Amino acid sequence: MATYASGSSDSWQNQQKHARELAGVHNKAKGYLPLSEMSEEAVCKTEYFDSFSEWLVEEYEMSGGGGLKHPSVINYLQIILQDSYARFHTYGTDTSKLFLSCVSGSKANTESAKWLRKVKAKITQVISERLTQAGELLDGSETPIYLPVLMETNTSYAKAGTSEANMRKFVLTTSQRAVSRAGEVSLYSKHITLFVDVFQLSCCDLPQLN
Repeated sequence: MATYASGSSDSWQNQQKHARELAGVHNKAKGYLPLSEMSEEAVCKTEYFDSFSEWLVEEYEMSGGGGLKHPSVINYLQIILQDSYARFHTYGTDTSKLFLSCVSGSKANTESAKWLRKVKAKITQVISERLTQAGELLDGSETPIYLPVLMETNTSYAKAGTSEANMRKFVLTTSQRAVSRAGEVSLYSKHITLFVDVFQLSCCDLPQLN
């Protein structure tokens, strides 16, 4: 069973409509048939969705200028995948069903599920790096994050300067002082492994302007 977001709200219906319109524009530009006319064999393969996602990231521009943010690209990609699931999962070939297992949830471990996770990660990385290089702020938190703020917050909450307390309180710091940036921190959470004795706080790398 597909596990992506669904519903009957106007917002969700508009997102679905726009995703299908974008797929139509992509198909025309790249020489594909309209999505409703594409065969099961043509749709249920990574090549088509790689082409669609790359087009959304690299070529599509919104009417007001600029490209899509990564949540929108991922959302549109998932909507078209979900449409394909609805069309072919029940009566499709075993090969198609195996490919469409990628919409079964984040814990699926098939090759197509692994492929989709990599595609999402690449979309996020490419667009985030582009925004950073263009000088756009990825930090949407209300209060800017500066080193003294991290030091003072860690000190005020931590026990007598122990590394464990500071490491534990780093999570609290990111959620308390930068709620809207928590998603960005999660992208790099595997690298939150460095504790700096001089400053008595834990660190991770985040993309910043030079």
